[in-house]
This record gives sequence, C-alpha cells and structure tokens, in this order.
Amino acid sequence: MENKSSRVIFFDEQGEPVPMEFEGASARFFNVVRDCFCDPENKDLKAIAFNASFIHDGEQELFSGGMWGDGETLVRLIANLVVGYAVNVSGQPMGVSVADINGYALKLVHGIEREAAKSKGGIILPKGV
Repeated sequence: MENKSSRVIFFDEQGEPVPMEFEGASARFFNVVRDCFCDPENKDLKAIAFNASFIHDGEQELFSGGMWGDGETLVRLIANLVVGYAVNVSGQPMGVSVADINGYALKLVHGIEREAAKSKGGIILPKGV
C-alpha cells in the first residue's frame, strides 16, 4: 500500500488557518475524507455519521463520532449501518442481530432517561416535571 502524505488545513476558533501534514494511517483517513467531500456528487450530502477509534503510541482511544443532517436521513443511514453490521455477525440470523443491537440501544436510552429524571437528592421525578 502506498504511503502518501495528506495536507489538511483546519481553522481555529478565530478563523485562522492551521495547516498540518499527516502520514501513514492518518494520511489514508484524510485522503478518504477528501475523496468523499471533493466529489461533486457529494456536495449536497443530506447526512453524515461517523465513529472512530484511534491507536496512538499503543494506546487505543475511542472518539465517539458525530452526526449531522436531516433527521429522517440520519435514521435511514444509521439503520443501514446496523443492518450492514448484522450481515457480518456470524452464527446469528440478521433479524436476531438487529434485535440485539436495538434492544441494547433501548436499554442505554432507558438508563439515560432515568439519570436525567433524578433530582439532586436522587429521587426519580415523574415525566414532565
């Protein structure tokens, strides 16, 4: 695999350019991003979702990505990602894998909702309060 470098210009909070040059896996990542966003067919993307994990000096860091765009398009995009993952899970039918993923996601949401419903004293408040 070719080891190309990639020059990227970021902008700081004041709008000042911050040029950087990347090599190796970082360069390949930014080259893929460039190929995606510089393609004229992609100039009006309706939604973007990403997630990333980095290994730096032997330490793995998870960057829990982001998503932007039209809500309905994001739902379709995420659904396709879940189905794509389910296709690759060996030993389980796709429907079971999708149900497992969605079941776990609902469990996480219920936990977040319970935490948000607690008052400072730890009492769970009814919805709407």
